[in-house]
Amino acid sequence: MVWSGREELEHLLTGSLIEADLEATAHIAEILRAVRNHLGMPFAFVSELVGTQRVFRYVDSNAQRQPFRAGDSGPLRDSYCAQVIDGRLPPLMQDTAEHAAARSLPATSAIPVGAYISVPIQLTDGSVFGTFCCFSDRPDYSLNARDLELMTAFSGVIARQIERHKAATQQKNEKLSRIKHTIEHDQFSVFFQPIRSLVNGRLVGLEALSRFPGKHPRPPYRWFAEAWEVGLGVELEMLAIKKGLRALHSIGGAYVAVNVSPATVLSGKLEALLHDVPPRRLVLEITEHALVDDYPSLHEALVPLRRHFVRIAIDDAGSGYSTMNHIIALKPDLIKLDAYLTTKLEDDPIKRALLRAMVTFADEIRCDLVAEGIETEAQRAILANLGVRNGQGYLLGRPAPLEAILVSAAA
Repeated sequence: MVWSGREELEHLLTGSLIEADLEATAHIAEILRAVRNHLGMPFAFVSELVGTQRVFRYVDSNAQRQPFRAGDSGPLRDSYCAQVIDGRLPPLMQDTAEHAAARSLPATSAIPVGAYISVPIQLTDGSVFGTFCCFSDRPDYSLNARDLELMTAFSGVIARQIERHKAATQQKNEKLSRIKHTIEHDQFSVFFQPIRSLVNGRLVGLEALSRFPGKHPRPPYRWFAEAWEVGLGVELEMLAIKKGLRALHSIGGAYVAVNVSPATVLSGKLEALLHDVPPRRLVLEITEHALVDDYPSLHEALVPLRRHFVRIAIDDAGSGYSTMNHIIALKPDLIKLDAYLTTKLEDDPIKRALLRAMVTFADEIRCDLVAEGIETEAQRAILANLGVRNGQGYLLGRPAPLEAILVSAAA
């Protein structure tokens, strides 16, 4: 579709009000370029008033020589921005040479400024953030009141985007502070859920599960998602893994399974943890939901871990569409069947048929199966009859601190 200048601006203005998923900074940059092109002017910028300085936050230009760039700053007092906000200069000027106050400003000859439109950016609390400006190095007698009205409308859009960006930045900083404090002060615990034989109930393994503090606890996956969002995903996962591996010194021949993302595997930090633990009893669970952009690199990163006989598990198999890709590319030692396949298993012949096929498949590739979400004796019996040898779920043991698991195992 080909847009005229006016249609493009109307589309942008409407979009800014409804496209909540568009990044605020990208949207502001889009607005600057579209307005500048529409007015046929070589320069557009958004400035912020910071104390006695004017800081250029966004700049768009098609000129070869640019008098300033984003991040530059200068004194506010003698700027066009300050004088337009104060009312000493009009918001639209077709020819600065015709105005004595404009001619006296250093920027008029230094930049130079021949024509401009400048409008304040007012936030919802009534404060002025700065200005939205377009200017040319030569006079422009085509500028008119409609152009000023358009700039004023877009200054309101920019104000909303700036507030949105500020709110997102503040929220991200709060997340960063929360995650960083949690890591630095080791402020979360690890519970363990038993993995047992479905034939005789013997404890074969424990899955390490992180539990975070708070008056209103949030699910662990949200903590880890936030950690990845603020660039601390590997650090939080590594701390959780270290805490989980401590159990290996307290339990007999059972293994400990820890959850790990592809990014943490690719970080190369896991091998250093194997010096103080029996690696043959360590299982790395890579969730089925984890996105893998580069299977060859992930496979290569697992090689040194497998040399130590660390086993690899595909977690949540059957809950999405990536299971087969994970299995084919990673060649796991264990496949953990998602709780969805266990739920209402007694009444679902399709699930039973799928599980029977999974048992045959696992036998063919010499891979163990672990069924998750077992809550009833009927489910346990059906899974065992189908050939699934191991499982976990509330029937077999709820997540608990290691001490409670050890007491239960000794009873």
